[in-house]
Amino acid sequence: MLNYIKDKTIVTFVSHASLLINFNGQYILTDPWYKTKAFDSWTPNPPAAFSQEILLGLIKNKSVKIVVSHAHPDHIDQNFFKNLPNDTPIFIPKYKDGHFLDLLETLDLQNVTEIGTDNKILDDFKLSSYQHISSDYDSALLIETPDIFIFHGNDSWTLSNIEKNNLKKKINNTKKATLFMGQGGSASGFPLNYYKLSENQKDELLIDKNAKMINSLYNTSLECKFDYVLAYACFSSIDIEGKNYNNRAPVATADYCNEICKTDRFLDFSPGDCFFVNNKDLVVLPTFRSLYIEKEKFYHNNKNFKWPEICENKTKEITEKGKDFLFSLEEYLEKKVSANIIDINDVSINFKFIITDNNSKIISEINHNILNNISFRKKICKIRASVLYKVLEGEIAFENLSIGYLAEWDRDPFEVYNKIFMTEIKTFWNIYVEK
Repeated sequence: MLNYIKDKTIVTFVSHASLLINFNGQYILTDPWYKTKAFDSWTPNPPAAFSQEILLGLIKNKSVKIVVSHAHPDHIDQNFFKNLPNDTPIFIPKYKDGHFLDLLETLDLQNVTEIGTDNKILDDFKLSSYQHISSDYDSALLIETPDIFIFHGNDSWTLSNIEKNNLKKKINNTKKATLFMGQGGSASGFPLNYYKLSENQKDELLIDKNAKMINSLYNTSLECKFDYVLAYACFSSIDIEGKNYNNRAPVATADYCNEICKTDRFLDFSPGDCFFVNNKDLVVLPTFRSLYIEKEKFYHNNKNFKWPEICENKTKEITEKGKDFLFSLEEYLEKKVSANIIDINDVSINFKFIITDNNSKIISEINHNILNNISFRKKICKIRASVLYKVLEGEIAFENLSIGYLAEWDRDPFEVYNKIFMTEIKTFWNIYVEK
């Protein structure tokens, strides 16, 4: 772990959004996701640069603090966390509700600290958090050592003007190196699981989508006056039986990002590499060989998502359950509209389940005008009966239909994303299955 370098921050890129940050033998490990499938279909690609046993050994030796940005399964590998001593120091952003604390409590972790906007001092580290501009469930963290500011932005690289100004104040006139990190690739099914698009249209939209994300990441880093930028949290593959979702997105390498943004600020730093700080420069030590250690064995043991068996005699039951789900969803949304929590124009919609067998033959449809569809919009979810059954039984999360690519979609008008409605339906699913 390069412990012989003293009084300098050493950062190792473990995988996806996971970094091991070392200062004089004290470590912070961010967002561990190393083996367990996320959203039922995501696999870390490339696999973690270190074995879980090495990381667990460091943690059990009381030299590692873990920082987790949010509760998505590609940022917190629950099977990894189940192996942690229950007194392991865990630091998370302070959210408006207790959803993240509740999750960590179910994993029997008893040493969890919430981080707000004020600095939390941990030996030679300081931590503070920054709320995503439009989400109550995503946050970023600033990790400060004696010689670097690292903005661990993951999915939350877009910030409000207030948050940007707070960041500017912290790094203004600093003599430390500054690194701004944020998501560099698509993390939703759009456009690859939109079934009416041609393959060429999907690829063109995906390239454009990723380019916009990378430009947004770069522009935020410029506004906040960071020296370097890293596109990360995009090192995964989507492995679903019979589908061509894997390896379709452009890889956010430094060369690719620099070309798109017409800059040279993106750091050439990939999973398996290390860097250390030399004055305000970041010196990268590439170790690409680590990407191939036991890689074939890793993928052999991480099979792609297999579709559940079709429930031949359950079509009527699934259809009735689907209708109940949408009627209950409408009641939930109506209460939130009446309480002025959400705008009816954001959630009124015609929602349709097109239910198929495992050969894509349509066997049933459910069509529901939610809140009279005063917005004149349509959202269609084309889904296998066996998958919908497991969703309604609480065995597959609703968000895995879009983020995990386990359903196909369409919308009208096509240019309207329906973001708030999709957020609400995912939130409602948790309430529905708990009942």
